[in-house]
Amino acid sequence: MSKEQLAGLEALLSAWPGEPEKEEEITVSKSGAGFGTAAQNAVVEAAAMAAVIGFYRGWRYKDVSKDKAGWDITFTHRETRESAKVEVKGVSGSRPIVLLTANELKAARGHSEWTLAVVTRALSDPKVVEYSAAQALASAKPYVFKADLSDL
Repeated sequence: MSKEQLAGLEALLSAWPGEPEKEEEITVSKSGAGFGTAAQNAVVEAAAMAAVIGFYRGWRYKDVSKDKAGWDITFTHRETRESAKVEVKGVSGSRPIVLLTANELKAARGHSEWTLAVVTRALSDPKVVEYSAAQALASAKPYVFKADLSDL
């Protein structure tokens, strides 16, 4: 077996279903949450935002990510005036595993135009896949909880 073939097998085995997940670093900051450092997350998120804006060619857009609305970009189609409230998540790898905040889940439940756009391989070969609010809500599982014990 060649080194190239072995490297290919190792890559396949590292993503084998059912394997225990490796320890992941989760960063939570005022600007969001993600796997990795705050700096890494910022770069991936910027690349993902650019990819989604390109994906929605022909639409006007407004970045509302700083408004904490529960989505990142509001798109309006130039001709039909159709609206889309898009939460953007970017990952550097190929697996669409993301963190959703309580605010994002609330927006998914309350806005029929809410959509989740996940950009895989955001830094190398971006691929945008959209998920409906129903799909995002159905796949969301509790992962971490904040417990404020200061008043106890």
